[in-house]
Amino acid sequence: MKKQWDVKFDGRGLGSGEIISTIFDKRGIEDFSHFLNPNEDDLIPLDRLHNINKAFEIIDEGLIMGYKFLVYADVDCDGATSGAIMIRYLRNFTDKVDWYINEGKEHGVKNFDISACDTDIVIIVDSINEPECYEKFKGKQVIILDHHIIPDNFNANVTLVSSANDYTNPQLSGAGVVWKFCKYCDEMFLTDYADNLVDLATCGLIADMMDMTSEENRYICSLGFNNVQNTGIKKINGSYKFDSQAVSFGIAPLVNAANRLNLNTEALKLFISEDEKEVAKTVKNLKSAKEEQNTIVSDLMPSIREQAKSQLDNKVMFFVVDTDAGISGLIANKLIAEYQRPVFVLKKTDKGYAGSGRGYGVEDFKSYVDNTELAWTGGHENAFGTEISDENYIEFQQKINEMLANVEFTDTKLADVELNLEQITDQLIDSFKSVNKISGEGFKPLSVVVRNITDYDVGYMSGGKHLKISVGDVVIIKWNFNGSFEEFDGRPFSIIGGLTSGYFGRTYYKQIIIDDYMFEGGDT
Repeated sequence: MKKQWDVKFDGRGLGSGEIISTIFDKRGIEDFSHFLNPNEDDLIPLDRLHNINKAFEIIDEGLIMGYKFLVYADVDCDGATSGAIMIRYLRNFTDKVDWYINEGKEHGVKNFDISACDTDIVIIVDSINEPECYEKFKGKQVIILDHHIIPDNFNANVTLVSSANDYTNPQLSGAGVVWKFCKYCDEMFLTDYADNLVDLATCGLIADMMDMTSEENRYICSLGFNNVQNTGIKKINGSYKFDSQAVSFGIAPLVNAANRLNLNTEALKLFISEDEKEVAKTVKNLKSAKEEQNTIVSDLMPSIREQAKSQLDNKVMFFVVDTDAGISGLIANKLIAEYQRPVFVLKKTDKGYAGSGRGYGVEDFKSYVDNTELAWTGGHENAFGTEISDENYIEFQQKINEMLANVEFTDTKLADVELNLEQITDQLIDSFKSVNKISGEGFKPLSVVVRNITDYDVGYMSGGKHLKISVGDVVIIKWNFNGSFEEFDGRPFSIIGGLTSGYFGRTYYKQIIIDDYMFEGGDT
């Protein structure tokens, strides 16, 4: 594996203010004051969402007539927050609000039995299916609030409000669409209930990896981070600041664990309930689910590593796991870090194999898989779901390895700036934090390269799970460390990562969170 670190500019010798202004310049952002402080003008007018007026009319009539509502939520974090926004909003006007969420990772209404529900108006959030899937809803009024690609020739008898429908911000997530719809309802009702639901929209936007260079997305997130009202979000966050990192590493992983272990109702309840005791119990259940998920992964790893032994010379590795938990993607992420090559983690099915593919060291692994014409894929370039039939499985393994036989894997990482260790001041860290508060897809957290680190002390945290290196008043941390502590034997090394700060016990430390490291000569 060839490692390549690129740096946008050499900031050694520069002051904190000049470092930050140059970073913004290199990222192509001219007005970084506005970028850090988005305002209401960045919110696209509500009526630019097609059919938003028609959807309101259905809600308005339903409330006047005393109709029953069913909110149908999707199963991921964006779906759960979308559902919670709509449920909580409607409860300001009526107690005739029921909800439903699928089990596991099943998306959409394809297998939903509407005949078992006593409802008049169905509001489907954060999912869309082929038009024939809505024929079962005859006699009901159906609103879809969504952001996914609309199926071709979509002519279902529903009212569709979607950011994918000729809207200038197609990166608005499901929760963003639902929140804007509730804002529109507020304008029509002369109320302001949606204002206290914007923290949920923020969670959905960040968790669904929407583009944070979008001015509208940044404005919604800025509102949410500065107006935390949801009891579930407060309980998970505790004393920590509510920002992008809190969503990505605190809230979303708990919802994802519930998703993998068929506890989606717990995830939705987390965001719906206002009862602190009920929320505390739900958070406890979600944390237990995450622990169970991690235990399942740990229990499977010996078998997985045994399977790896015969594949160490292969360009692509295949692993078959036997579990009902939807953790193939989680395991695949762990394996690409350990073996540094593309992997498949699959489960045997009646028709073949299904699971997750992850790319590593190539720009678009999914395209290689698609070009074999032997497997189905759905997802992103280097993170996708896949299905392979029994009859194609062996041929597919051979073909994908042949296609990549002469490809040199390159792990390329890009940092904003190269610094010396002594430049990492509290002022610079605070500047990094203010910028990173609203970060995500399209606007990654700021990163630095520091080279030739010497005179360090090596330690660990959580019984050896995390690497901790002390250099003066700076602590360098590698979460979930897979390497050997002994390799840090005094040799100079370099790191790429992000700046932050915090306490260990009662002692404050400046911190660098490592993304990757190299020893002198490029060894890892």
